[in-house]
Amino acid sequence: MSSASVPTKECFFLYSIPPELRLHIYSYLVLAAEPLRGQAARHHPTGLDLAILRTNRQIYEEANAVFLGKNEFYVTSLPDGKGRLGHFEPEFLERDLGLVRHLTIDLVYRWMGRGGAEGVEEMWKPDDPGAAAHIKSLTHLLRTTHLLTLHLTASPPSYFTAKQTLTSFFAADHSRPFAAALASLPATSSIRQIPVSFEFPDCYYRISVSPGAFVERSILLLACHVLFCQSQARIRMMMREYEERRGDEKEGRTGQERERVDLEPLVREWPTGGLELGELVVRSKERDWATGVQ
Repeated sequence: MSSASVPTKECFFLYSIPPELRLHIYSYLVLAAEPLRGQAARHHPTGLDLAILRTNRQIYEEANAVFLGKNEFYVTSLPDGKGRLGHFEPEFLERDLGLVRHLTIDLVYRWMGRGGAEGVEEMWKPDDPGAAAHIKSLTHLLRTTHLLTLHLTASPPSYFTAKQTLTSFFAADHSRPFAAALASLPATSSIRQIPVSFEFPDCYYRISVSPGAFVERSILLLACHVLFCQSQARIRMMMREYEERRGDEKEGRTGQERERVDLEPLVREWPTGGLELGELVVRSKERDWATGVQ
């Protein structure tokens, strides 16, 4: 029997349903309501059904384009204690990077101390090889993708992680390729503003800046200023809680859970060129006295 006489089975889904309708169907299976992060982003994403990616090559290519192009991915570093210096999660295949359109990048590098505890170091130094490798990997990611949205964030894993945060921003601040990759985004994408946020357990600071700001200004100086204002805010919160606790004890009331504090009134703006951290402290105190904030 010749091969021409062998009956072939056509895929009803591919040959009977229009492409635009197939893409709509894929969106119900592979799109998440929240940013995808960690290994689960690719292998076991919550609420998604990626089994359709294993159906056949054409369906894989169509559905994978929707998965990578429509979802937002939250990128974090892998601790160097896992032996993967410069790697990040979620992992992307090199050939898939061109399909990624929406990223949130956590700039905080999570190192491993000698005892194996994340973020613990016996001796701290700002120029950490792991942090530099993390920023180098992020630079490649920015240059290879064709983004529609980008959000830069710093989300330390605990309350007191100033050294860990500053190590990360030191590496970012001293990488000209990283700043250049951000500044070039308007030429290669529709991005005109980049949200930048610092997300602490008890407070936060959020701004939006032009991509060129990372060439013109020091992101390390911004991080120093935010961390200083964070300390100010925490002292004020501690004093307020102390006074309120005394009042609650007198009146028999129970304490209430605190809302996170917006640091914007303290930070106010991204410091520019040449200011030392000590000058920032003095100026911040002067503004407090001028505005009557104690």
